[in-house]
Formats: sequence, C-alpha cells, structure tokens
Amino acid sequence: MEFIIISGLSGAGKSKVASFLEDIGFYVVDNMPAPLMPKFAELCMAGPGRYDRVALVTDIRGGQTFDGLFDALHELHRMGCAYKILFVEASVETIIKRYKETRRMHPLSSTSRSLDEAVRQELAAGEERLTAAESERDGAQKELEQAREDRDSLQNIISGYAMRLESRNRKAQEAEEQQVKLQMEENALQSRIHMLAEMEKLYEGYSKAVKLVMGESGRGQLRGILGPVAGLCSLCQQVRLGKRRVLRIYRWWCIA
Repeated sequence: MEFIIISGLSGAGKSKVASFLEDIGFYVVDNMPAPLMPKFAELCMAGPGRYDRVALVTDIRGGQTFDGLFDALHELHRMGCAYKILFVEASVETIIKRYKETRRMHPLSSTSRSLDEAVRQELAAGEERLTAAESERDGAQKELEQAREDRDSLQNIISGYAMRLESRNRKAQEAEEQQVKLQMEENALQSRIHMLAEMEKLYEGYSKAVKLVMGESGRGQLRGILGPVAGLCSLCQQVRLGKRRVLRIYRWWCIA
C-alpha cells in the first residue's frame, strides 16, 4: 500500500500536489485531522485493496499543530504502516503573493495579525518543531549506537562462552574416545588371559606324553605328580629363587 502524507506551509501548493496525485490514481483526502490518520490507515490496511494508493493532506487548518502530526506519525510507525511524507514549502514572499492574489485568509491571520506575521508565525512554529524533532532524532541515534555497542559486547561474551564450550566438548569427546580405547584394550587383555588360562589347563604346548600323565593325575589315577617342570621354573622365577635352590627343588620335585 502506498500511503503519502502531504504537509507543509499554508499556500505553498499542497492542493496542487494533491490534484496531481489524484489524477494518477491516488485516493486523496484533503484537510485530514492528524489524530484521525492512524484510524484511517487502519481502515485502508483492512480493506480489500480499494485504498491501496492513498494521499492525505494535513496542515494547520482547524487549529492543528505539527505536534499532532508527529504523534500521528509515531502511531503509524507502531502500527507497521509504511508511509512517505511530502512536505511542500515556498518562500515567504511567494506565499504572501499567492494569498493576496486569491484574497484568501491565512489560517493564522486575524484582525490583530497581518498576513506577513501569520506566515512567519507558521514558519517559526514549523522550524521550532523541526529543531525538536532533530534533537529527538539525535537522542534516538545515540541510544541506537549504545544499543548496538551493548549488542556487540553481548555477542562477544556469547562467542567466548561458545568457544569454551566447544573446547570442553572436544576434550570430553577425546576423553570418551580414550576411555573406549582403554576398554577395548582391557577386553583384549581379559580375553588373552582367559585364553592362556584355558591353554594352561589343557597343557597346550606340552607333548602328548605330558598331557597324558597330567590327565591321569587329574583323574586320580597317578599319585605324587605335582606338575610339569616348566611350572616349577615359572614359580621359581616369580619368587626369584637362585639357581641352586631351583635345582634342589627340582630334585625334590622329581623324587616326589
């Protein structure tokens, strides 16, 4: 939707601009009170598309002030209504000349105020409000810059925490992988120990004769058999016995 607000100094040519916009298809409302603009915009936005191109003319006629216009603009912005402002102006001399030619009365003129005073009063009021608006704009700009700085600072803090979290997650993943690796090695060692234990029970690596003798001993058919000599050597190594003592034990083992 195209929403144009035509404003400016009285006698500057707003009516001519409104006529031109009406000729090219705009729905024009002249002398629209500023407080009614938001409501009118709401009706246009809710319509089926008939008022997609609207132009409103507003000025100080009817005792309106620029303060009312700025309040209406704030409300339009809050509503999400996009608008354009067409401010029409002319020199004081040109405006006075036009009023004299048409013999119309200026909205601010009266029996105690001349046409020149009325035009200059309107111009001064507009300049005063413009100065106030610029001051508000500068204040809002400073607040915006401060908000951006605060946002950037928060983003830096968040980025720092994100990097720390990523580092900790990476370390946790490495620790988990190391744990899995150690668990696999432990399982492999347990399996190997179990296999060696089973091989020891079955006397794997010994001759058939040793297996036969140890088998008969295990079934109680042979007495005095304590074990193969290799087992004795392994025991001696575990307890760190000297060679002479090993031989003595070996003799005793054989006698037994």
